[in-house]
Amino acid sequence: MKDVFNFNKTNVLRVQGERISGFLLDVNALKTDGTTVCDIADLNKIQIEISVKRKGGVTSTIFNGKLNHLLTALYAQTHKYENCVKKLNSGYKMLIDFGGVLDIPIDDELTISMRPETASFSSLSTVNSSIEIETIPAIGNPTQMPIVESISIGNGKTSIDEVLGSMVVAVVVANDFTASYDASTKAKIEDVTLSALGFEKKVSNNLLIAENMDMLKNNPESAVKQIVVYRAKDRSGILNSVKLKANLSKAVDSDARILILRTGRV
Repeated sequence: MKDVFNFNKTNVLRVQGERISGFLLDVNALKTDGTTVCDIADLNKIQIEISVKRKGGVTSTIFNGKLNHLLTALYAQTHKYENCVKKLNSGYKMLIDFGGVLDIPIDDELTISMRPETASFSSLSTVNSSIEIETIPAIGNPTQMPIVESISIGNGKTSIDEVLGSMVVAVVVANDFTASYDASTKAKIEDVTLSALGFEKKVSNNLLIAENMDMLKNNPESAVKQIVVYRAKDRSGILNSVKLKANLSKAVDSDARILILRTGRV
């Protein structure tokens, strides 16, 4: 299924009777000349909600928040993030990969709601610009889906002490969406303790940076942007009863987030 979303407007795509593995956001962000592709300014100016309503009336939310929070939770320190934000002559190709199969029978409904603001791209012309959304057909049995939650650390906080719950695949601390981690002048992690059933990770900022750089070893020219505290390598690494504690170098601002990637049925 395809649809076209406009800027400065709440757009909604409703999907029924499909089996998909994700969807593409084909972002045609153009300047007033109608041909020049805009640079990304702030993808957190794009609000997106993804939810599934089943026949019995139960609605499950896959994500509800800002686009860059979603991309970072799914793809931080991977080539997929770089591909999403890479400017092409044809715009930006942002692939939201469910990593499995989502079955949406005719009596159920997947809803993707998005409001992209002009300020998300530099010098964008709303007349010339749009976002085409297209679902990705899939085959196979339904699987668990990625579920992303974005938690505010809290303006002015100098430490983190949060219960993150279970079925956790990845945890990312994002203190600055405007610069690389190394160049940022905002708060940085000094040390962190991630605990779960049968697991504890208590490490320094230096080790976290080294780990995140190693995640980029196949693309070493890319800079670490946010800090991936934990990412499961396979299903055996999914964590339960997770708690996150960290000390920070200074107070965070209101944009600082903890991004949690879980897995579950929807």
